[in-house]
Amino acid sequence: MRSIAFFVKTFEGGGAQRVMATLARQFILENHQVSIVTMFHAESYSLPSEVEMFNLEIDRNDLSIEHNAKKIEKAFLFLKKRNVDTVIIGSTSAPLYKYALEIRKKHEFRIIAQMTNDPNQSPRTQKLRDERDVVFEELNNVHSGFVFQTPFERDYFGPEIAKRSVIINNPIMDFAYCPYKGKRRRAIVAAGRLDEQKNFSLLLRAFALFCDVVPDYRLEIYGRGHMETILRNESETLRIADKVDFCGFQLDWQKNLVDCSMFVQSSDYEGVSNVLLEALCLGVPTISTDCPAYGARMFAEDGQSILLVPVGDEKKLSDAMIKLANEPSLSKRMSELSVKICDRLRVENIARQYFRYFDELDRC
Repeated sequence: MRSIAFFVKTFEGGGAQRVMATLARQFILENHQVSIVTMFHAESYSLPSEVEMFNLEIDRNDLSIEHNAKKIEKAFLFLKKRNVDTVIIGSTSAPLYKYALEIRKKHEFRIIAQMTNDPNQSPRTQKLRDERDVVFEELNNVHSGFVFQTPFERDYFGPEIAKRSVIINNPIMDFAYCPYKGKRRRAIVAAGRLDEQKNFSLLLRAFALFCDVVPDYRLEIYGRGHMETILRNESETLRIADKVDFCGFQLDWQKNLVDCSMFVQSSDYEGVSNVLLEALCLGVPTISTDCPAYGARMFAEDGQSILLVPVGDEKKLSDAMIKLANEPSLSKRMSELSVKICDRLRVENIARQYFRYFDELDRC
């Protein structure tokens, strides 16, 4: 039995947190001990009672180890009591890795760094990216592991880290819904944080062009974020506000995804988007920007499962949306092909890859 701790900034709703919750449930089912350590308190996802949570309560105004030394000491005592042997860090935040390295001086464990986004863009400032790169080199020096989603992410960090790394996709949670077989709603669905990375502004502009040709569709956007007011105002400016629904964050948003006409991802950059994988597994015809770190490209099957369009090109995005709306046979064919990825993304298969990797690192 392993004792595994996930480190993450918060457990608030988001793709990384959903993946951790899914993996945690599976690890518990396989009789491993699981803990979750957060920098800040916020929870959205439910977890098995066997999962123990620990909040570092880091001071947001001063993230330094010196300022938060007593809190880091409490985390050390928590991990020691749980006899943690593996720490998986699902964050691009350098301070979180530094806390783990500091604790590791007193209690030996393997650190596994997860990279789930374009390393050229995430974190968002060059200073933070430089800090992350320095920390990753330090992690490599203490024989840590690295989990990437795409070869693009892996290759960014160079051959030494690549040698100790593995590519593992995110798991898909068990759905309460099955791929839909009936007549689809005339709705286009998108989901994610309402921020610059997801570029919902591009989607709104493409939808406005789409409506000029196919007028009787609605656009549903699921998620929350600091750009909501900006996006609402833009929909007013584009004169499509009466056709756009901002649906907020919903844990069970898939119930509205399963029977829609298409799912659209308009991001400027992504790793492998969880919501895109969920759409594919539910057989929803899908369009995505071909954005770095090129996760969508890995599942596109030469355009048979996903229609890929250039980043930032509203005309090409609109054309792809019109194509799906006007070609039912294409939509049906994409739906039938996309569900075939489900087996390789089942959580038990992904968990098996993690434990195989843990064992490989133990033998090094």
